[in-house]
Amino acid sequence: MASAQEQGGLAARLRELRANALGVYVTQRQLADALGISVPLVSSWENPGSPALPPEDRLQALARFYATPRSLDDHPHLIDVGELTKEEERVRRDLIDELGRLRDVGTAPPSGRRTGALGGRFYYFPDSLPVRIIGSRSSPYEVLPSPPSREALDAVRRLRDLVGDDAPRGVDAALDEFERYVDVVGVLRQLVALGWTRREKIDASDWNAIARVFDGGGVQYADPWHPNAVHSLWNGDMDAAVELHGHIRAENPGKDVRWMLDSEVTADDLTAGHVIVLGGTFSLFGGSSGPLDYLRRRLNLPVRPAFPEDDEYGGSIVVTLDSDGRPDMEGPDVEDHCPRFLIENGERVLDHRQPVLEYDVALLLRAPNPLNLTATVSICTGVFSRGTYGAVRALTDANLRTINEKYLSEHLDLTDFWMLMHVPVFSGPTGAQTLTPDLTRPFHRLRTSS
Repeated sequence: MASAQEQGGLAARLRELRANALGVYVTQRQLADALGISVPLVSSWENPGSPALPPEDRLQALARFYATPRSLDDHPHLIDVGELTKEEERVRRDLIDELGRLRDVGTAPPSGRRTGALGGRFYYFPDSLPVRIIGSRSSPYEVLPSPPSREALDAVRRLRDLVGDDAPRGVDAALDEFERYVDVVGVLRQLVALGWTRREKIDASDWNAIARVFDGGGVQYADPWHPNAVHSLWNGDMDAAVELHGHIRAENPGKDVRWMLDSEVTADDLTAGHVIVLGGTFSLFGGSSGPLDYLRRRLNLPVRPAFPEDDEYGGSIVVTLDSDGRPDMEGPDVEDHCPRFLIENGERVLDHRQPVLEYDVALLLRAPNPLNLTATVSICTGVFSRGTYGAVRALTDANLRTINEKYLSEHLDLTDFWMLMHVPVFSGPTGAQTLTPDLTRPFHRLRTSS
């Protein structure tokens, strides 16, 4: 059986509900009258030393009682479920789930191990459930080769007709040149095909430039019908997926851990076990259809991404707030958290023609899986891929994961929380590098769920 402390979790919550849930203090007699039971039975459920565990039907009744202050109108009683308002019904369902989980803790045998093989708790899953890591599928525009073609020319001409008089000067002459090029590109591609057998004699930079235009370079292997197809080329969050997949397998030897693309997710993937959503997939949490959106609607998150159409670098993560400044999914106010770029004279500084990113903004979330309450849902996402990788590394980096996990466990409920953080990005000689955020540093913490 679970320890006395674990069993006491339900008892303490029941005492708290009786004292605060309805806005007035409810006596054990009032509760007993509403449920049609004895006062000693109510008292036994709330005993801090050795509490009795209410059966499932009593938990359902308790949730219905505490769902609405109307339970005390005239005399203590249970409101019919069909008479509850939409908000009261939401409270009732949430209470059923919460009290049921606390009861399950009281009946579960103790786990012989509290940490994973690497000593961590956050990504240690002591049950037998599988883990699914879901990354975002890159668009064909970003992955597949796009040599000039008749289809592309026709599409551009249709765009020209749509824009009409607003088209840039010289566009018609450019289209005529494009058409002449398309007419001869077939001959040029034959030349490239012949050059494949002689490529070792061609300067490497020349061949790479040719291949990108006519043969797509290496990305033709993203074609799922190609004999050399590489499925992972489609994963827009592959850096984070590789890091996380290896870490979870190390913490949980022998566990079924797989990564997949959001386009491949089925209902079974979301209900079978633990779900970890990475990066761009979180952008789907705002109006898509399918299993992921079904999950999203049940998380009731006051956090969402925002990406303007006219600025690739203008994204942010928005927190919805109530009138008192607390996170609330339906609140009237918003708080924008934007990445920080290196700025000089009011302009973003460029390095290799790219703006220098100093801090990305990332979300780290853990919650019970609303589609399988024995499992969890986690989200690691940033405005850019840097933030996604940093949110993952916060609890996988061998140098910082211990102190980060300690901070989270001391200040938040590791089973149900979210945190926005700054993820540092360092510009090095070989490109920008993502640094692991130190969550004990106040600047790296932006906002939490509590």
